[in-house]
Amino acid sequence: MESAMNHPQSRLWPLFCVYAATLAFLSLWTSHGDMAVLVLIAVFGIPHGALDVLMMIFLSKNLNGRDGLNRQVRLGLYALAYLVTVIFCLFLWMKVPTMCLVLLLILAAGHFGEDWTPMARKSRVFLGVVVVTLPSIFHPNALNSYFVVLGVDEYQASNVVTMMNLACFLSCIVLITQFIKHSMEFNLWVISLFIAAALLPVLQYFCLYFCALHAPLHTLDVKQTNRLSWNQVFKAALLPTIGAALIMIAFFYWLPDKGLSAQLLNTVFITLFALTVPHLFLTRVYNGRVRTPEMIEPNK
Repeated sequence: MESAMNHPQSRLWPLFCVYAATLAFLSLWTSHGDMAVLVLIAVFGIPHGALDVLMMIFLSKNLNGRDGLNRQVRLGLYALAYLVTVIFCLFLWMKVPTMCLVLLLILAAGHFGEDWTPMARKSRVFLGVVVVTLPSIFHPNALNSYFVVLGVDEYQASNVVTMMNLACFLSCIVLITQFIKHSMEFNLWVISLFIAAALLPVLQYFCLYFCALHAPLHTLDVKQTNRLSWNQVFKAALLPTIGAALIMIAFFYWLPDKGLSAQLLNTVFITLFALTVPHLFLTRVYNGRVRTPEMIEPNK
């Protein structure tokens, strides 16, 4: 059984509750709830990836000139590769939206599973799948509609939702069999996520997890790993955040006009996919080269 495991999530209960109440209000008492939630995701969720610049800086230092390049040149090459990957992924979604949607769901499941590092690796994987696929159980029609707006064929969107249903069901079975192995707080988090997925609309549920759990956990991890003050975190994230905002604005105006709500949905989630691909690759490289074994959870 997990030790009294000092969940990093423990300090996020107040933020989680405030977000949940706010999102419930947006879904029940406003006529533009979806657009407001998309703005929240863009403003408070996506910018946490701006801290990738810190990983690039540490990777640049870590090689110690072994590749014949100085730090500034190496950092510039990392940033250029990151930007090219983002632009490539934006256009890739426009060409093959179904493949990119499935890839985004798989990457998100694995990435969200890493939010629960005190758990055994296998449990983290299944929990990540549950986090991503829960809306397919409670709101399959709405989820299907969003996928269609994102450019996926209606038949293919229905198939994706069905596969998400199956993945969620199987992952839930695995987690239930391990229920007694986990701490009471962890089980309370899982129950809270189920309740949120059942009661909140699809976008509000995603915003709750992404902005109130995932983004703060990642930010805290980077801050503590690199022993930074909040002022240093803000300074490091400022320019990349402005850059990501400019990319989103340019992409928003480049997209064909489908109405404000649909255009905003496409901008947020296609940009999210484009930023996720290099973010995850960089994180893997960073964990492998810079972080010490003691800083990374062992396989369990």
